[in-house]
Amino acid sequence: MSRSIIIPYPSEAYLDVNYLQRQQGWSKEPHRHAYHQLIWVTEGMLQMHIADKPYELKPGMLCLIPPDMTHNLYTPSGYVQFGLNLNHKTASDMRSLLLSHMTELTIVNYAHMQGKIAVMLQLGEHASKLSRLKLANELDALLIAIIEHSLQRSEAEFRLKLLQKLRQHLTGKLTLLEIARHFCMSPSHLERLVHREFGCGAIELHNQLRIEQACTRLIQSEDAIELIAHELGFYDASHFSRYFKQKMGLSPTQYRRASYSD
Repeated sequence: MSRSIIIPYPSEAYLDVNYLQRQQGWSKEPHRHAYHQLIWVTEGMLQMHIADKPYELKPGMLCLIPPDMTHNLYTPSGYVQFGLNLNHKTASDMRSLLLSHMTELTIVNYAHMQGKIAVMLQLGEHASKLSRLKLANELDALLIAIIEHSLQRSEAEFRLKLLQKLRQHLTGKLTLLEIARHFCMSPSHLERLVHREFGCGAIELHNQLRIEQACTRLIQSEDAIELIAHELGFYDASHFSRYFKQKMGLSPTQYRRASYSD
């Protein structure tokens, strides 16, 4: 690919769309933009450094760089990119979405969608309003897919980190405020997230994990029920037994006996 294409202002949300070939050894010194920038590598390889951390973009890999993030670029072998620059000087819905949800560097492999690039370039090379509108719709769909991917990844990371935090404290009590502070959010926001992901509140989830651990201890050890209750942070054996039966339908002693009979 020897040509360079720059399509200015497909819609008010975009400054330009570009398809550029960079030669071997091309580089760009540390710089930043006042807008979101997308780089989608289609051939070759692009190296990028952000805060002294290296990233390597191979064919099919796409990155979305948020505003004011200093980065430098270098290609040892040359590369081809499809790119776009967002227009943050207008109050478009896309601008609002990106500023709300895409505040960190995002890198995804979109090799399976590279066929869309030829479609978008063909639309951009036509000057008609209909073609530009179709191009803007394609760009919107691409960015929305990236936003959804980022949100799904964030949700998965939150689930993992929450379970990790709760499992680290199975032997003691946790308050909602302590958990919320750990995740730097308000207790009400934490509860909304946990209910959405797990169908219950954070403390209830913690208690479920404690009961799961109690079941494991009852089956796999001969530890006294009093010891299990104490080490899992219950007030006493009676409190533990009542709560365990409420959740499992059997007392701890009955549960242990049932496991032996199996």
